Amino acid sequence: MSYGGVSSLQEFRRNVAKRELLRSVLLVVLAVCLAAAMVGATLVGPSRVHVRQLVRLLQSPVTGTDIPAQDRRIIVQVRIPRVLMAVCVGCALAASGTAMQAMFRNPLASPQVLGVSSGAAFGAALAILLGLRIVSQLSATVFSAFCFALVPAGVVYALAGHPRMTSRASLILLGVALSAFFSGLVSFVLYLADERLQSVVFWLMGGLWHSDWTRLGFAAPFVATGVILLFLFTDEMDILAFGDRSARDLGVPVERVKKILLVGAALATAAAVSVAGVIGFVGLVVPHIGRILIGANHRYLLPFSCLAGGLLLLGVDVLCRSLIQPLEIPAGIVTALFGAPFFAALLLTKGARTGWAQ
Repeated sequence: MSYGGVSSLQEFRRNVAKRELLRSVLLVVLAVCLAAAMVGATLVGPSRVHVRQLVRLLQSPVTGTDIPAQDRRIIVQVRIPRVLMAVCVGCALAASGTAMQAMFRNPLASPQVLGVSSGAAFGAALAILLGLRIVSQLSATVFSAFCFALVPAGVVYALAGHPRMTSRASLILLGVALSAFFSGLVSFVLYLADERLQSVVFWLMGGLWHSDWTRLGFAAPFVATGVILLFLFTDEMDILAFGDRSARDLGVPVERVKKILLVGAALATAAAVSVAGVIGFVGLVVPHIGRILIGANHRYLLPFSCLAGGLLLLGVDVLCRSLIQPLEIPAGIVTALFGAPFFAALLLTKGARTGWAQ
């Protein structure tokens, strides 16, 4: 009996090690695919850029060679910021969606569940309606969207410790109520918009056409801070999957962890929505794909979501600016058109296997 028990334990350890190796390999492959996609996306656009031009640009600090000023401007000032912005926003939305689904134990939770997107939409719409000018080299629309995005997140954070708001359902319902409230304010702004209506609606559709180094420099630190906060609590996310009572029995300070996850997800989402508008389904679909491919262990699921979210939005952006050149389709439209049926098919075919246990 004892020898059989030792053999079974060794086999179990080998299976665990094999599974972790496969997960690590999948993450490395995904990272390589993302890097290759970033290079490919830099070459795609109305003005064709060849690989050799990109290579010469990267080699110029060492070799002293240079490329034409127009090609340099297209690559450095237009393509690279846009590619990095797509990866940054996709990473933020997917990581936030993963954290929200873990915290609420709800497969329908997404970055929009806190009302952050609706708050940002109202802030941007208000700035456009009032014709606010640039704020210290940053678009007033971006600044206003970011500030108002944090308002519903702050309300949820402040009430998260209330005795009647400790349940997951209460927080979700509060987020839904705040989202509906700010959506109503957006509708009121649209009613008053008149000649600025097109600008407001265009921003609400979501897209990366305004990407530049200034916006990237504003969003990236907040996204990085939020995502790093989430990475620090991957083990706690796993334990929360077993319920609040079990988590407390295992020594997890549940309410404090919830607030930290709220802060991390809100920072990342607010920064992403403020610079790219409302882009849905990335934070909803990517975590589900990750659970199918890599499992529910957040130590692997969260980095998978970051990489896959960046890759997904980068691919969507390339599609948006390539389908009907020289026009560009808003990214929010494409993610909704493809994300909704894909998510429905995912639930129908894999729903029974997208559980929360490891």
